[in-house]
Formats: sequence, structure tokens, C-alpha cells
Amino acid sequence: MNTKTITIIVLAAQTLLGPPSRAVETYDVRDSNGVPFMRARIFGPGDGPSCCGGGDKPNHSLRIVPQWEIDHSLAAIRHWAEIIKVMPGQSPAIVNIGGIRGNTAASIIQASPDGGTKVEAALKGQDPGELDYGAHGMVAIGEMGFSSDAYIPSQLPMTPKIGLAPVMIHEFAHQLGIASTIIYGSEATPFSPRAISPYFAESINAWTDHLHDDNGNQAKPGQAIYCTVCANPRADDVFDLRRDQGYFAGKNVSEVLAGAMPGIPVRVMTEDGRQDVPFVSHSELKNSLMSHQGYRNYTSLMEAEIAAMQDIGYSIDRRNFFGYSIYGNGQNLVNDNPFFARNANGTAYLPNTYNTATLGLGLHVYGSGNTVIQRADLLSQGAGGAASASMAKAIGY
Repeated sequence: MNTKTITIIVLAAQTLLGPPSRAVETYDVRDSNGVPFMRARIFGPGDGPSCCGGGDKPNHSLRIVPQWEIDHSLAAIRHWAEIIKVMPGQSPAIVNIGGIRGNTAASIIQASPDGGTKVEAALKGQDPGELDYGAHGMVAIGEMGFSSDAYIPSQLPMTPKIGLAPVMIHEFAHQLGIASTIIYGSEATPFSPRAISPYFAESINAWTDHLHDDNGNQAKPGQAIYCTVCANPRADDVFDLRRDQGYFAGKNVSEVLAGAMPGIPVRVMTEDGRQDVPFVSHSELKNSLMSHQGYRNYTSLMEAEIAAMQDIGYSIDRRNFFGYSIYGNGQNLVNDNPFFARNANGTAYLPNTYNTATLGLGLHVYGSGNTVIQRADLLSQGAGGAASASMAKAIGY
């Protein structure tokens, strides 16, 4: 089978052999309108290949995925199914999930004919192309010391251990399109310890199309990328990340950030000086779940990151999940933005009616040193909903 893989998102990498398993289990999840959203296929060691491997060698699940890991994975899928409205025609998106050894979690993304992810295409009603190993994408769950406690929706981590559901929300976000389309050279890979010569593919996806370099220049197909760990060959037109100040910008993101910053920061290097894998494929807002920072205290995406999902083409009623967000610092503000339930069309609030979104948040204060007077009602009664939150300090991972 010819498998085309555009990127692999990992936290670490290590694999060992595992025991035999039961047959592939299948779980179907629908969106908030009852439209098929995603089919999860759970693989064990004896269930055949679930994913692509090096060269022509496929990968198999290396251990049995216990039921609590399945439950947390399904919670992550349901999280996204509540947010995204499927464009009918190609759904559900099919994702293989397998268990691996080591301190790792990974999202293996397959390219659709237009350069996006196959999962993304299936949910947008576009042609995703052929299935690879029976799926549009693959996610691997490692052994990171996850908490086996039942998942409880919350704005903050509920356990000192790593929560698997938030990790899977992160990994599925990559499947949904938060991933750059970068080619690292004929022999190099994003894991290469030596200098690389990266450039954008001739067909870039929607995420990459919204990226801007240190100088504010937008990414272009086929463009060479300069960075501190890049070979930086001579080129007439480059995407310059040598100061590592790239960002994602779009109409919806700009509306949320309200001038606090030019866009969502993306990085080539991690905070401890290593090359990110792959780079400019994570949101580096402070402590973000979608970052690769060592300390993260968010259990879901921030409003700016959900706005990025809108900018790459998803249909989302963002106001059902966020009343208002403040990203600037040192401001004196009066917030007249309310938070209620939404009408059936998702176009307006229903005054004096509680919002029931699972993780609905009336006011999110990201910035520091702000004085905010809240002058409108914030009514939230979702399982993990809250009137307001300022993520200054909490148990992270």
C-alpha cells in the first residue's frame, strides 16, 4: 500500500514489543447536529498494521489499549465533535488508534489531494483521497504516566498526573489541520540532528498558508525556510525564522487578539533549545495545551486557537464556547460581553439562559496586570463550564 505521510507530531519516540490483543474495536462519534464525525478504530498487537512505518514496513500496535485509555480518547473526540460542525459528504473521518511503549504520544498525518490532512478533508466535505490502513489518520498512545481516573471535564487539570484526554485533544488537533506542510530535504527529517534545508511544499495546507515569518511575510508554496538550525542555502525569496518569531495570523485570530500580538506565536525551537518536531506546528501561547512547552495548565484550546480553526476553514460557533477573551496586558476594561446559551442557528445569545457547552467559558483573561469590571451576566452550567478564568498557576504537564 502506498502511504503518503506529510508529518509526524510526537512528544518523544521509543517503541518495544507488546503482548497479543483482541480484535479491532470500532467506536463512532457524531457532531452536535447528529452528523457522523469520527470513527475510532482501536488496535492491539494482534490486529494487523494500523499505520505506516519506515520505508515499506508498517507499524503495529505494541500493546493492548485498556478501556480507560479508550474512554479518554473518545472523550477527546467528543470534545472536537461538540465544537466542529461537519460539512456532510465525506464523513466520518476514520482514525486508527494504537498503543506503543515509551514516554510518547504521536499523531501521524496523511495528506489529502489538496495538501491538507485527510481527516480535515473528510470533515470539510472535501475529497480526502484513499484510506491508508483503513483510515484517514493515525494516533499512537504511549506510556506517559497518565491518570487512569475517569475523565472529568474541567478548565484546570484535575490530577497531578498527565491527563490523557487533553493529550488526545492535542493530538487530534494535529489531525484536524494544526500542522505545517514542510519538506526537510531529500535526506533530512524533522528529527535530524544535523542542519536541515527545509522548504514549504508546492501545495501548502490552510495552516501553513496563514503562517508569517519574523518580518511579517506570509508563507508561500515552495519557499525556502531560514532558521538557526537550518543550512540556509542562498535563495531569492525566503521565509525567515532566524529570530524564531513566526506567527499564525487570520481574520478570526486577529478579532480575538484585538491587537495584543500580531498572531499566535509558532516556533522552530523549544524552550530548552531543541528543534521542535515538526516546527511551526504548535501554538506557543503561554502554557497552551497546543504548545510544546514543559509546563501546560490548559485542558483545551484557547479562544484564539479555536479562532485559528475557523481561519483554516472549519464551521464553528465560537461564541458558544467563549464569551470574551482578553490577551493584552495592563488594561483597565469594562466587559459588557455576556455569555448565555445560543439560539438554534448559532447566531445570537438567548438572554438569561444558561450555556450548556461542556467547557464553555464566559471570560478568559490571558493577559497580565489587567483590571476588569464585568458588567454583563456570564451564565455557564456545562459539565466543565465556568464564568471566568485566568490561568496564572495550576498543576500542568
